[in-house]
Amino acid sequence: MKEKEKDTEHVLEKSVVTKETLYEILFKSDVMFEHLPCEVFAKDINLLYLSCNSNFAHDLGITPDEIIGKSDFDFFPKSFAEKYRADDRRVIDSGKMVKFEERFIVDGEKKYVHTIKEPLRDDQGNIIGVLGIFFDISERKRAEESLRKSEEKYRLLIENQADLVVGVDTEGKFEFVSPSYCEMFGKTEEELLGKTFIPLVHEDDQELTEKEMEGLYRPPYSCYVEQRAMTKDGWRWIAWADKAVLDENKNVTSIIGVGRDITERKRAEEKLQQSEKRYRTLFDESRDAIYITSRDGRFLDVNPGLLELFEYSKKEMIDKINVEEIYAHPADRKKFLKEIETKGAVRDYEVRFCKKNGTEMDCLLTSTVRRSSDGNIEGYQGIIRDITDRKQVEAALRESEAQKKAILDASIDRIRLSDTDLRIIWANETHSRELDIESEDLIGQHCYKFFVGRDSPCPGCVAQKALITGQVEHAILTRPEQDRHLDSHAVPIKNESGEIVNIIQITRDITARKQAEGKLTASLKEKEILLQEIHHRVKNNMQVISSLLKLQAETMEDERLKEAFRDSQSRVRTMSLVHEKLYQSKDFTHVPFKDYLTSLIRYLSQSYTPQARKIEFVTEIEEIPLNITHAIPCGLIINELVSNALKHAFPEERTGTITISLRSPEKDTLALSVGDNGIGLPEAIDPHTTTSLGLHLVAILVEDQLKGEITVEREGGTTFHIVFRMPV
Repeated sequence: MKEKEKDTEHVLEKSVVTKETLYEILFKSDVMFEHLPCEVFAKDINLLYLSCNSNFAHDLGITPDEIIGKSDFDFFPKSFAEKYRADDRRVIDSGKMVKFEERFIVDGEKKYVHTIKEPLRDDQGNIIGVLGIFFDISERKRAEESLRKSEEKYRLLIENQADLVVGVDTEGKFEFVSPSYCEMFGKTEEELLGKTFIPLVHEDDQELTEKEMEGLYRPPYSCYVEQRAMTKDGWRWIAWADKAVLDENKNVTSIIGVGRDITERKRAEEKLQQSEKRYRTLFDESRDAIYITSRDGRFLDVNPGLLELFEYSKKEMIDKINVEEIYAHPADRKKFLKEIETKGAVRDYEVRFCKKNGTEMDCLLTSTVRRSSDGNIEGYQGIIRDITDRKQVEAALRESEAQKKAILDASIDRIRLSDTDLRIIWANETHSRELDIESEDLIGQHCYKFFVGRDSPCPGCVAQKALITGQVEHAILTRPEQDRHLDSHAVPIKNESGEIVNIIQITRDITARKQAEGKLTASLKEKEILLQEIHHRVKNNMQVISSLLKLQAETMEDERLKEAFRDSQSRVRTMSLVHEKLYQSKDFTHVPFKDYLTSLIRYLSQSYTPQARKIEFVTEIEEIPLNITHAIPCGLIINELVSNALKHAFPEERTGTITISLRSPEKDTLALSVGDNGIGLPEAIDPHTTTSLGLHLVAILVEDQLKGEITVEREGGTTFHIVFRMPV
């Protein structure tokens, strides 16, 4: 329509015709004007109509002939007629074409008219009238209004769109960018228009972007691409949906792209991929058996742990085996399904499964249902753990605990376990037997309350002490009011942190033992008194014998006989001294030999005065307790050897030293040495063959009674070495 209006205007601008010529051209040529999509009229200089085409006459409701000679006041309201006449006069007065648009309300609807008025001139160029053309532009105006509204909506949509909207030409240069695009990239529209978008794309994604955009040049003339782009906030992932704009020949003229920031989605996808990778790693590496099944029991996925447990190949499990086949008892499958579909999940569900070879095993099954998007159950997933070994260990443990309980219950000791408040947790059956109560009645009771009736622990309580010290504690408890004695041990039980969590208390009734000990102590006291009296009487009797020998010797005139009697007296005194020491000792089984030897030397020194005053005695005696069986022979040996040294080793009142030694070189061996630094024992004298009663007695005591050995050392005097064993 606009093109036809322009063509008509051009014709009018170039037209300079006479009235008659114009009339002939415009109103006699049906070919040219009758079918024009416009209304045409001509007025003379007085603004009276000369003629019009059918379209103009039709709008006025007349024929073209009826308009000749009439004015606008004959057809239009006065206000309209005056306006038209003013427009016509302006054209005639100015001699120039005028163009304007007018709006009318016709039958309640808006009507738009584009009017062109041009002066009519004769051959000399004189203005002789007005030529007018009306174009009905209502449709165009309505279309323009719709387009304007559409463009306004589009503009508002684009400007307020969170998504990115761009338009680029076939070279990728921006023709349009939405405000959201400018905001994201931190650039103005002026900075972007005419520039290509490729530099903004990550170099690793440029090739993919260009390849995907090749699809814009073939049906369906669209593409989708995800790329990283450098925004004001750094690299962001953007998803683009592009559409090509085509001309009438389906040639691409431009490209419209709508983008959306998918960075968070990409991060979520990456996390999901990592999660799935971790899940798959856990799935594949787990030693537990993991499975996914359909609702009808088909295995959809299984991990290596399940294949190892059931000894099937993955192909066998997926293609051939139904989950019902691995149940040792098919009824267990039905129970499992009922429970899991009721609860949605089961945990540590005990069931027996079968391996491929038929071996049954105890397992724990933890499983959940899998649901479809509409909430219906479509299968199950879960973990199977073989607890066969654990069950066997538990059975063995129960048997062991039963045995231990039987042992503890059979014990004569009362054994109980308490917490740190001394509240009884467990007690053996000995309590029932001894206290005539049920062991269960003790559970939860405080021991001090139940047994003694106190409100707090007993003074000196062994369990309370163990709680404080953290060590095993022991005490003998006496209950005078019950005439009972108890031997009690308390053992603290600690956790891994070293904290005391329980106390084991072991108590034995030792009343009978204490009573027996009392009787035994009394009996021993009586025997000690008796032994003491015996040793006292033996000593007294020997002293009587010694005194008789002394009195007898004093009546004799033969010196040899006197000497013999004195030797016998000395020997009796030596044996008497042993009984005296035992009588004075609290231990009637062993003689304090060091003390005994000191007394014996003192006695011998007094017996051989004045010779003994010039002799020094050196003793090296270890604290060795000797029983009476060894003490008397040792005393007699020392008596004989010391007496012999005093009589013969130091003639003519010579001075010297006598050394006596008793030591234990080994655990059960004693070494006795008696020596002097006197004139020495003649080589001809042998203790085994000598006629001397003293030395011969020494040999007999050593070899027959002590079962020992005797050797004689003759250098630098004389030393007798005696070694014998003494039972431990």
